[in-house]
Order: sequence, then structure tokens, then C-alpha cells
Amino acid sequence: MATRTTYLNLIKPDYSDAADIADINANMDTLDDKIKGIDSAAIDDTLVPTSDSGTIRNQLSQLANRIKAATGAGGWKDDPSTTLASLATLVSNLSTGSDVTWDGKKFTNTKLGISGLMDENGYVSFGKNFGGLIIQWG
Repeated sequence: MATRTTYLNLIKPDYSDAADIADINANMDTLDDKIKGIDSAAIDDTLVPTSDSGTIRNQLSQLANRIKAATGAGGWKDDPSTTLASLATLVSNLSTGSDVTWDGKKFTNTKLGISGLMDENGYVSFGKNFGGLIIQWG
């Protein structure tokens, strides 16, 4: 007598049962529908991880959520505002104090693109590596 699988409820004929093409076709249709559901599942990058287990779709959605959070982008498919390559360039440009020119009040670090005037009325220009941020006082 045939039994059924636990998860997909597929028909499992007993060894004494005659092969039934209708059962085989029903099993194939069940498998096809399940694969179609996996193949066409949409990612939801708003799904915050809460555990280490779940459906493949939920796990992929939760990974997409973490990618979005780590990059600060609007969605997991969007380019991040800063890439690892640009950060690597910035870090490689970090330099020692010998790369700073100083004339008593004004300084420049050409490798980092930072310059400034240290006086009562002064500024620090952080350059393009830091988004062009300028801080002024006086």
C-alpha cells in the first residue's frame, strides 16, 4: 500500500504496488510547482533577520536586508555610496606626519587632500575623500 512523504506529500508506492503513471505524474507536478515557487520567489529586503533558519526565500531576503544595512543604500541592489575599493584607496593614502606641510598656521596633507588654517578665523577642508566637508570658525 502506498504511503506519502512527510514534507511534499509525494506518493511512495510500496514495493508490492504496481507502478501507476498517474502517481508518477502527480509527484512530478508537485515537484514542478514547488520548484516554480522557489524559482520565482521575490526578495524582500525589508525582512530583518530574527533567526538562523527559515525558508530559502526568507534567508535570502534577510541577507539582502543586511546588505542594504551595511551599504547604507536604499535597497540591496543599489550601489553603495562608498565602495570597498574607494575605502582601500583612502586607507592606502593614509600617511605619516612627514607628508604634512606646515607654515605655522596653515597645513596641507596632499595624500589625504586635507588642508586648513589654524587661526582665530580658520578652516579645515577635508577634500573629496571626505565628501568635500569644510569646517570654518571665526
